[in-house]
Amino acid sequence: MAIVHGTLLYGKRSGLLIAAGAMVVEVFYCTVSIFGMNIIFGHEALLRQLSLISIPILLIMGMLSMFKKDFLKRDYKPGSGNGFITGSTLTIANPMILFFWITVTAFLQSNEWMQDRFVDQAMFVVGVASGLFLLFYMLIRITYRQNKKVTPRFKRNMNVILGWVFIGLALIMSIKAGYAYFIG
Repeated sequence: MAIVHGTLLYGKRSGLLIAAGAMVVEVFYCTVSIFGMNIIFGHEALLRQLSLISIPILLIMGMLSMFKKDFLKRDYKPGSGNGFITGSTLTIANPMILFFWITVTAFLQSNEWMQDRFVDQAMFVVGVASGLFLLFYMLIRITYRQNKKVTPRFKRNMNVILGWVFIGLALIMSIKAGYAYFIG
């Protein structure tokens, strides 16, 4: 959503920067899960801390998105690295991506679809990076082409919707953290 949002509001360059930031972190998470799955499974406290850290980040980003005032500016040019930092921060703030890659790795290895060899694992990471690049690039191209058909009101509502999504994710993560603390 952030890539679409950035592309709609600020153009292709912003979408590409957000995508690059997200892609770097996601490929890192994939690499960590592929090459260090046993280490991660042994540190449940680390995973819990990542979840707790992400809650205030998501809340802040949600509030900032909802009350953003520059959604009608067409000539906005993001500062150097601003979109990249946004993409990487959003991805870091979502520990579910790390859990996703851990789950994929466990699934692939338990079904013996990927051997525990460096070459297999490295090729999987390269494939993930290539796939993410293609997915994000196509998403940006489609969004940019449709940008002229999108009204300023829709863009304003997109900020509010994006803000509520971030706040909702923070709420879900808070409930899970509370459940794990009191029940688990």
